[in-house]
Amino acid sequence: MPDRRTVGSRAPVAERGERKLVSVLFADLAGYTALAASMDAEEVYRFLRPQLHALQRIAETFGGTVPQIMGDGFMAVFGVPIVHEDDAERAVRAALAVRDHVRELNARSEGLPFPEVHAGVNSGEVMVAPSDEPAGFTVIGDTVNTASRLADLAPGGRVLVDERTRARTSGAIRYGPRYTRQAKGKPDLATYEAVGVRSARPATRQGRTPTRAFVDRADVMHRLRDETLATEREARSRVLVVTGEPGLGKSRAAAEFRKRLRRGSVLAGRCVPFGPQHPLHAMAEAIGGAAGVSPGAPIKEIEAGATRLAERIAGVDRRTLVREMSLLLAGRVAPGQAPGSVHDALAAVRTVVEGLARMKQPVTVVLDDLQWADPDLVKALEDVSRQPWNCPVLFLGLSRPDKLIAKLPQLELGSLPDPAMLELAHSVLGEAAPRAVVQAPVGLAAGNPLFLEESLGMLVETGALVSGATGWRVAQPNLLQAVPPTIRSLIAARLDGLPPDEKQVLQDASVAGDATWDGLEEHLSEVPDPHRALLSLEGRDLLRRRATSAVPGSVEYGFKHPLIREVAYESLPRLERARRHRQIAEWLRGRAPSASEEPIAALAHHYERAWELGRSTTGRRPPIGTARLAVRYLGRSAAQTFAYQARSAEALYERALRIVQEDEEGIDPRTTATLLTGRAESLIEMGRHREAITHATQARAIGHELGDRRLAARALLALGRAESDAGRMRRARTLLEEARGEFAILGDVRGQAWALHHLSETWSRDDYSRELLELRKAHRLFTRSRDRWGRSVAAQDLAYLLTTQGGREFHRWLEEANRLAEDDRDLRSRAAVARTRGYFAYFCGEFGEAIRIMREARPLAAQSGDRYAEADTVLIGAMAAAAVGPPDEAERLSLEALELARELRSARVRATGLLAGARAALRSGSPSLAQSRLRAARLIIEQKRIRVMRCEALLFEAWLALDRGVWDKVSGLGVRLGTAVRASDWLILEPLVPLLRGRASLGAGRPDEARRHLARAASLARSLGSGGFLGLAVALERQSALLAGADVEGRPDVAIEEAEIAAVVLENEGLHALRAGDDEGAAKAFERAVETWSTMGRTAWLARSLSLHAAAEKRRGDRRMAGRLYRRAEAVLDELKTPARNRSSILSPIDH
Repeated sequence: MPDRRTVGSRAPVAERGERKLVSVLFADLAGYTALAASMDAEEVYRFLRPQLHALQRIAETFGGTVPQIMGDGFMAVFGVPIVHEDDAERAVRAALAVRDHVRELNARSEGLPFPEVHAGVNSGEVMVAPSDEPAGFTVIGDTVNTASRLADLAPGGRVLVDERTRARTSGAIRYGPRYTRQAKGKPDLATYEAVGVRSARPATRQGRTPTRAFVDRADVMHRLRDETLATEREARSRVLVVTGEPGLGKSRAAAEFRKRLRRGSVLAGRCVPFGPQHPLHAMAEAIGGAAGVSPGAPIKEIEAGATRLAERIAGVDRRTLVREMSLLLAGRVAPGQAPGSVHDALAAVRTVVEGLARMKQPVTVVLDDLQWADPDLVKALEDVSRQPWNCPVLFLGLSRPDKLIAKLPQLELGSLPDPAMLELAHSVLGEAAPRAVVQAPVGLAAGNPLFLEESLGMLVETGALVSGATGWRVAQPNLLQAVPPTIRSLIAARLDGLPPDEKQVLQDASVAGDATWDGLEEHLSEVPDPHRALLSLEGRDLLRRRATSAVPGSVEYGFKHPLIREVAYESLPRLERARRHRQIAEWLRGRAPSASEEPIAALAHHYERAWELGRSTTGRRPPIGTARLAVRYLGRSAAQTFAYQARSAEALYERALRIVQEDEEGIDPRTTATLLTGRAESLIEMGRHREAITHATQARAIGHELGDRRLAARALLALGRAESDAGRMRRARTLLEEARGEFAILGDVRGQAWALHHLSETWSRDDYSRELLELRKAHRLFTRSRDRWGRSVAAQDLAYLLTTQGGREFHRWLEEANRLAEDDRDLRSRAAVARTRGYFAYFCGEFGEAIRIMREARPLAAQSGDRYAEADTVLIGAMAAAAVGPPDEAERLSLEALELARELRSARVRATGLLAGARAALRSGSPSLAQSRLRAARLIIEQKRIRVMRCEALLFEAWLALDRGVWDKVSGLGVRLGTAVRASDWLILEPLVPLLRGRASLGAGRPDEARRHLARAASLARSLGSGGFLGLAVALERQSALLAGADVEGRPDVAIEEAEIAAVVLENEGLHALRAGDDEGAAKAFERAVETWSTMGRTAWLARSLSLHAAAEKRRGDRRMAGRLYRRAEAVLDELKTPARNRSSILSPIDH
């Protein structure tokens, strides 16, 4: 029978045409030319025509449309005018049915055999346009040509398909191997022979592969359980239909429910949308399953199955059941039996269900895809719902929303919440993927699990998502918004079922973006009553009215699901989209109160799309002025975006410049120069200096050529900044001083401020004080020129530089920077402020807090496109992790920093990454690698004359000496560090000089000397607000006092969130316990201290703590444990290559 939902209710093809994903079947008769030559024309006609019509009807049975029959064959299109989610499967099944029909015809015929059919099926996008042909449309595109070529290549009695068709139907169709064939215009055409069907049931209805995790849906499971319990309690049947849009997981929920049933039996059947279908088909499939036979089976098989079933069910008359089941499964009875009706067929269902319920209570009958149900089945369920059967049976229906089932009790399945979707995404990918990886697919799926699974599967197959040693990562971000073909077909099928006016309004709305307005639809639409169509679309839950509107005086609507918008948009012809985009842009401009209040980003998008879609390879050009408008608004949008996200701004500038290069309208050179300079500035932020210098040089040349000093000065500013970031400081200063002079002549205070700001950066390696001085002057000029963005950047940079001093001025600038960065869109400023907070936490010894802040700041910096800020977040994280984190984390971050240094060509980033990597290497047990990295870092600092990094280099060298237990080396390094701190004004590091010396004295077994240094360190740290170093100094001072025999009571009055502080405090508890004679308490405290030190890798402090634990165990009398602990301590020192002269104080800390 033909597809119920298409034949007789064809949707008209839109006058403007549509783009559709279809499957095209070409079926030709083999040997037609020879046959026609051997017979009279009238004989040929009378012999072939009836059967060709029969073949046409077969194709139509599967939902295809045959525009016309040609002399020796026909073309059938699946997906026009109505799309089905399984058009490819329908087309291949139809091709095989046509082939088999001819074979059966010839097997029965004794005369001239009918020519074999050779067929080709191809799937892809076509343009569908109205025409005068009988079908009312024509399809155009390479998909049609390729289907014809496949049919030509197929021998008689064979069906060939393309790669895409095979991929979409392999679950339903058996295929031969892949062959690459030569065809006209197709030198390398991949083909597969369709051998036969895997099952009579459509594969897309057989139940998709279950998701790897069943998430959420607890309310659905509870409701189904309650329904089952009610059938048992009442001994009466119930009907419940779970409804939901395609992909929400109706079948998955039913499968999960079946798994949870502890007793009873389950029968299952499905309705089919095409092909032969008897009344009560789903019921027949369910009951046939219990008997081991399928609907449509030969009568003898049905009789055998009914007999087996009758033997299992007590009290059933075998002959009656055979007759009723024959009617149910075959629609007829054996010869000699009385004919029957649908009522008799339904009696078989009741007999079997009631019989099984008596045997194993209860019974669940799952009926899937009820939206395709025949009227008899729906009527039967309605009757059962009104007049329940006297047996515990639940008829569980699964259906898409459909008025066909309106009278049946329903349970609506809603969208999954985001946490459940994230859980599902992790399950599909097989491991916990970073949120940044799955965020886009989860957002696009909008709570639909099938959409998410299909999207993730497509992204993995296309290489957009790649799994590596570090987990999943996004390799091709441009593919994240792509719609999988399976999902596109599902949605397109629903849209094709809309009334023409509603579909057109929905398509128009899709061009507007994720939101549309009733006023815009009245301006755009060609339908008589767009307002009524919007209300109807809202009622169908395709559009949703929003509480507020971005356009005053208009009601705003949003799409229920972003994929609906994508599919509706892609269905419009390119030229129609281009025209609509321009119309929308003009409407938006007309609604803006003034030019300054125009929706710049939206206008840039619509004019750019109008230009892009309005072009063609045939020479067609967009309307005059489209290119200029696209360039204008892209440039304005980029300028706005630059303050917040340099990466996005760079992309906008690049797109505007592409239009300048490719369009023939001729863009004003001043506009071109402005775009080049803007892109150069964006590229600088991203660390792409060579490209930035090229663009800035071109812009400067245009400015000189036009005699526009302001234009040239701005380009000069970008050129100087690029040279500065590339490390050519002298040239940068020359260029920036020239730019500053030009701006002074022009009276441009803002320009002078930016010149001073960039000049300050040129002093970053050589003169810290000069850098601060120029920045303060720049901030004053930004304030005079009322440049909020400039003030924000200057405040951020001043706070960043002053992290090494702390104090009131630092906090003042940080507070101002934080206040000016309050705009959520300003990712760059938020990242910069977070980076500064993290740096300050690091310099205060609050390493754990620094790690936490940098984990939050890094995504902000990456999204904003500020590669230098991103590099700093990695560096601070690496240095902090090297101090208190697991060594492998510090190593990973230091390697990432070195990779960023390579990309940015930054000596500072490379040197800092090497320093962090040196400490990570030592704590991983590789002292040689640590020394190699330290030497490489010092060499870079000296060769590149990065004076401001001398403090950091000395500090890391001292830390390495402490970690190795080389106490005698620390004193000299401390003196040198103190000199460097005073010379560079890095006041925040002052507490570290006595802290390092105090730790070395303590490690060397000189507690009295250690107390003096540590008391000084605590005093300095308290005055500077260095909480972490204060806590460590106090804890170490108390330990020195305990080892010196002084009386120390209570715990230190400092926070001990840092790992090192916690370890020292635990050691102090152990020393207190030893003094009090509590050897067991001491052992436990030292054991916990060892565990804490172990998380930070191999250090002399770990060996020392092991020795303390050993001493406590020895006092407890457990000499074996003490020996093991001492040997572990010695092994750690061996790995660190600690000199023998320093080991005694580490292995016997109490005795010293």
